Amino acid sequence: ADDDQPVADSPSSTSSSPGSQGTTDAPAEDATTMALKGFVADYLTTAPNDPDAGFAMLTPEFQKKSKGIKGYKGFWSRVSNLDVKQVSADPASLRVSYTYSYELDGDSRSDAVTLQLEKSGNSFLIAGEV
Repeated sequence: ADDDQPVADSPSSTSSSPGSQGTTDAPAEDATTMALKGFVADYLTTAPNDPDAGFAMLTPEFQKKSKGIKGYKGFWSRVSNLDVKQVSADPASLRVSYTYSYELDGDSRSDAVTLQLEKSGNSFLIAGEV
């Protein structure tokens, strides 16, 4: 009977701690966080399907680093079956991190990427990878 006692105590102690963690982790996302995540989600839908429009979502500096429209299209034309797994955003630094899987020339790949965004009017532009 003594062995049952600690087992009975531990569920109550562990069940109270996730509840308290849930309240600290659960603040609703602010508008900037949602906008950052939405922008990157739009970008990841746009880039493989309409590279010209995706390229326009980059800053002029990052367009150059991407080897111009030709280099950019060269990469995205090889990508298929893109699936975003997880997205998180830091509104203070305007950074969005995501993990995604895709096929590059038919080979399955998975990457984690952090993009640096900058404000552009009511939206954002991608300034580069961090």
